[in-house]
Amino acid sequence: MALQLDDLLLPCNWDDLGLDHRQLIWNAYRSKLEDRGYHLMGSEMYKTLGKDDDYTPPPPSDPFHPTNEEDFVHHLYPRNLYSSRNFSSWQLSVNVCFGTDQRQRPVVLKAVPTDSPELTALRLLFGPSLRKDKRNRAIPVLDFMETAHNFVIIVMPTWGICWSSPPCGNMTTRGELAMKLAETLQFLHANGVAHGDIHPFNIVINHFDSRNFLHRMKTTSGCHPISNTHISISGLPTCSAPELPLVDRPFRCGCLQPWENLSQRTF
Repeated sequence: MALQLDDLLLPCNWDDLGLDHRQLIWNAYRSKLEDRGYHLMGSEMYKTLGKDDDYTPPPPSDPFHPTNEEDFVHHLYPRNLYSSRNFSSWQLSVNVCFGTDQRQRPVVLKAVPTDSPELTALRLLFGPSLRKDKRNRAIPVLDFMETAHNFVIIVMPTWGICWSSPPCGNMTTRGELAMKLAETLQFLHANGVAHGDIHPFNIVINHFDSRNFLHRMKTTSGCHPISNTHISISGLPTCSAPELPLVDRPFRCGCLQPWENLSQRTF
């Protein structure tokens, strides 16, 4: 017996959703997301909104607390936000989608079960006290949107690519990255949060314009757009890590952040 739409939207059935249903969750909540100013990748508004704008918002003074008037990254060669938008149809999984927010900045949207340790950890990390803690280097959650199907849609800024291996830099740079990762984990553990699955694809390394990089890689026969870790990248970045000052020199690797906040709360 075929499951009805309401049943398919329940988190317990997500593992059974195939490629043909990868947009099921997002199509069901598209209108509600649009009411909040979010436009999903592939929608007409995503394809056209801001195409003729020439305004680029300033970089964030604090990347972990961006204001409504700031971008999420530092752009070395500022253009309008539309020019750096990713138009690939690639999707990480059925419960993760890409889009733009109310100010056309690129965001990641993720559906998280209401009874999951991940959601508990996220609400803790971005509660009133820990949200302001300077040691909190988790990718900021911009919004929590409740649904009627036992999951919450969380919205995060799109920062950098995953650290499948440091694609640039020297031993000093990589040592700095390792220190930042250790400090982040220490902060999480001190607050009773254990990262459930530490591996390179759960760490963000935001050192250059990953949006343009993903756009260039979208023709890789449907494989993960950054699965080839041997790509040679050189030259000046089009943007730098939000926590690093802009410099007119070859890029270095930037800070690491837990990708998608895949954390587990321990009790």
